[in-house]
Parts: sequence; structure tokens; C-alpha cells
Amino acid sequence: MGSHKIRILQVVQEPVTIWAFLTGLIHEIENRGYEVEAACNMSSPEIADELREKGIKLNIVDVQRSLNPFKILKAFISFRRLFKRKKFDIVVTHTPIAAFAARFAAYSCRVPVIIYTAHGLPFMKGMNPIKYSLFYCMEKLAGKVTTGLICINEEDYREAVNKKLTKTGYIKRIYGIGIDTEKYKPFNIDRNFKTLKIENEELSIDKNTKLIGFIGRLVKPKGVINYLEMARDITSKRDDVIFLIAGFGPLEGYIKTFILENKLNDKVKYLGFVKDVREIFNVLDIFVLPTYYPEGMPRTILEAMAMEVPVVTTDSRGCRELVEDGRTGLIVKPQDTVGLTRAVERLIDDNELCRLMGQASREKVIEKYEESLVINEQIEFYEKLLWLK
Repeated sequence: MGSHKIRILQVVQEPVTIWAFLTGLIHEIENRGYEVEAACNMSSPEIADELREKGIKLNIVDVQRSLNPFKILKAFISFRRLFKRKKFDIVVTHTPIAAFAARFAAYSCRVPVIIYTAHGLPFMKGMNPIKYSLFYCMEKLAGKVTTGLICINEEDYREAVNKKLTKTGYIKRIYGIGIDTEKYKPFNIDRNFKTLKIENEELSIDKNTKLIGFIGRLVKPKGVINYLEMARDITSKRDDVIFLIAGFGPLEGYIKTFILENKLNDKVKYLGFVKDVREIFNVLDIFVLPTYYPEGMPRTILEAMAMEVPVVTTDSRGCRELVEDGRTGLIVKPQDTVGLTRAVERLIDDNELCRLMGQASREKVIEKYEESLVINEQIEFYEKLLWLK
């Protein structure tokens, strides 16, 4: 590659993906002497500004979460302009649509190494057959110009190997996106009250009141409607539980209306988008992610586990790999509000089980999902593919 400094580009669709998943990786790559930039759209200008303040070099591209072929073509053209203007040695792509367009653009500009980090393969068993076929064909096509593929859960890894999703056969399985267990750990709280301060919201809750939380994108596949129904059913029978919701997305209006119509203002608190979720996890007794969309490796579950919070989630890809039913949390069927309610009530009434699950959860995260270990594996894979060229 000569004596020039190796240049790496991280490609995602939205700034929030960099903010949530890639800042640690980008800074560590820089610490090892590489030049690193990122590319995304401008769907969240305030987050983009925050990333720049953290020293991350952003390139703005025209890419959207859409299967419209004209929009994908626009994304391809936008990425191609970037790659012709700036010469990168490695392009690492994330998120399906951005990854599809960027990989072909990088190939057309003769980028030496093109990597796809799959945060959950976009095709999976049980989905609409037409959508499955479309995403599968897209991945097979893009795989022909992909140097290496990173999978963050075992099911995806086996699927990628079986379906030969890269031209080279270089497929790496790593343990999630990693989490800093020194940053995410329980910290001291008032013994008599659980105090939660989130921007303009301040809650001071009696220690005997259980706090249940959902954090995530507010879309139907994340199971937020099931979560609301569960909250309504549980609070109709007992007054020692408060439910929290943090996140952003198209269902924000639905959530506010549901709370109002069911007179749950004192029992269900919508906190909006929260940048530092540690404040929430630190006071939670139970974390719930009732997703019915297969995940890659849910970061919110990792964060909860690292902070010793037992998890109730569904039997979905990614979730079932993280949560061991009965040991680090409980697993229920997707879209089963009754089963979800029973599981949460079981933990509400068993403090000792919650304590044991929390301890086992943090031990598992430290053993397998520590950020430094995961980042090191990713960088080694980048370097391996680079020097094979």
C-alpha cells in the first residue's frame, strides 16, 4: 500500500447509528494511526453536530431507508461522488440500504477493501416471501463486490457462510458491537428514593415502587405497542409499578395518545430521546424489549445486562443469543402480550431472582462482549483483508 497513511471510511444511513454504535471503534482506529472518516445522511443535524464536536469527520450523502430503486440509485451516485473525491483504502459499510449502494459505488471506484458489517442480515425466515427474496438477492449481488463480511450473532454467521455471501469467503463472527463495562455499570443511588433526572424530567420514586423500562426506536416491530398494553394491564391490578419509555420514532404520537386515553399519566412516563441511558438503567428493576423483528445484537439489552438489570425479551434472533432464559432474564413469544405480562409480573414479585439475573448478566457481558475485545477483533479483520490485497 506504500507509505501513505491508511484511510478508512465508516458508512451508515443515519448519524444516530454512528453515535450509538461506532464512536468507540472510530476513535480506537484513529489511535492506531489510521485516518478515519464517516458517511451518513443529515436526518439528525443535532447528532451530526455532536459527532463533529467529538472529532469525527463526517461526509454527508444522499441515502434513505427505502427500497425505491431510484432512491437507491441516488445513494449510489452520492457515494460514488464521495469515493471519486476522496480516496479510501477501506470502506466499511453498515445498515442494509446504505451498505448495498456504497459497496457497488466503492467497487466502481476501485476501493481496495470493501467490508459489510451486518447488524442483523436483512432477510430471515418467517418474513414476507417477496421481501425475503428481494433482500436475499440484494445481499447475493452485493456479496460479489464484498471483500469481507462481519456478522454480530451466530445465526447470521451460519446463514452467511451457508449462502456464501462474499466473493472471497472471508466472513468473521464477532460478539456484538461491544460495550464499555466501565462506563456501563451500576452507580450509587439514594437508598430511600430512586431519582431519575432526564433533561426536564425529574422523578423521585419510593424504593418500594418497581421501575420497568423500554428504550428503543419507536416502531411497531420493536414491540412498543405490546409494552404499552402490558403496562396498562399490570397497572390496572397494582399501584407499585411505573413504566418508562425512552426513544424516538413514528409511534411517538401513538404513545402519548395511548397514555392519555387510558389515564396512565402517573403510571407510564414517556421520556423522549435520551442521550445518556445509563441514568435510566441505573434505576430500572426490569428492562423489557418485546421486539418481534429479528435483531442483530440489541445494544439496549447489552447495556441493561452490563448494568445488572434483568431483561424480558422475545424469542427473536439476537435477543435469544444474549438472554439465557431463567439465568439472565426471561424469554417470551413475540407479540404475546399475555406472556409478556406474566414474565414481567414474575420478576416484579421476585427480588432475589432479579438480583441473581442481574449479576449473571454483567458477568456474561464482561466475558464475551467487552468493547475493547470486540473492537480489537474488528480492526484485526480490517488489517487482514487490507494486507491480503
